[in-house]
Amino acid sequence: MGLSKTKGPALIIFGDILFSEKLFDGVNFNSSFVIYDDNKYRENEIGFNDRDGKVLRFGYGLPKIWSHIVFLDNHEKKLFLKAMKLAHSKKMLCFEILNWILDNGGNFNSVNAKTMPVLEVDNQKDLEYARENIKFLEKEIIPIESFMLI
Repeated sequence: MGLSKTKGPALIIFGDILFSEKLFDGVNFNSSFVIYDDNKYRENEIGFNDRDGKVLRFGYGLPKIWSHIVFLDNHEKKLFLKAMKLAHSKKMLCFEILNWILDNGGNFNSVNAKTMPVLEVDNQKDLEYARENIKFLEKEIIPIESFMLI
């Protein structure tokens, strides 16, 4: 795994998502965090609950929808790498690995995406929604016409 060869903290983005680099404006990179989007709620999405900005647990149906972005400082990165060794044999999902980190002394701050939406792209319908509703795609990243699902 390439992550084990890197030094220092790591930003991990799970899956096919679109977002603006402005999403990280004002975010504190001195400690581990996850980004959530409170503008959407779907029962089949992974969410989490938190207290005072600290994540308590990840799971389905929880109120703050995890945007599949996690920043790991050195402590949580070490735990993540340890968990990845377990994940291979236990077939843990990403959110289960994050729960394992929490259970083993890790911490994550919760960061609200606020006005910068994060869009998970699963199909053509998601891209059509982005074209009509998410303006930063046309101006700040790349033209939406450049995306095509095969």
